[in-house]
Amino acid sequence: MEILYMQKLKDNIVLNKVRIEGISTEAILDLETKYNNSNPFPKAFREYLYLAGKISGTGIVWNDWEMLQEDLQEFFETFNYSIGRPIFPFNKRDGGSIFSFFYLDEDKDDPDCYHLMSGDYVGEKSPVIRSSNNYTFSGLINEAIRRIKNNIPF
Repeated sequence: MEILYMQKLKDNIVLNKVRIEGISTEAILDLETKYNNSNPFPKAFREYLYLAGKISGTGIVWNDWEMLQEDLQEFFETFNYSIGRPIFPFNKRDGGSIFSFFYLDEDKDDPDCYHLMSGDYVGEKSPVIRSSNNYTFSGLINEAIRRIKNNIPF
């Protein structure tokens, strides 16, 4: 696979003393079939999966896709909430109070990232969606690598 967006990840195959490990293109196609109606994921995310979809070392992406999907469904049911657009969660924090995701219906090779937060977490009555500091997916991964290499906490 040609790497356009994840060059920094490709150049840093050991992060946090962990050697990154990707998944095969066949496994990527399986994920796309299961979670995106057989449509391709955005290019930056496909590259990420190819390079580090099994073991990442970035601390940014949680690679138990099944659990993330189940936990997100539970979040929606708990808060009787729906985004109304297809999304792909790639991380959760604070016991499932925050999910990081990107939209699947945007035509972007490097999608913008967002956080879905429970209302309780941000002092609101219902869940809130916020931009991830205007990071694209590759920008978020690059920032994680920069912080890891410079020993800066997240």
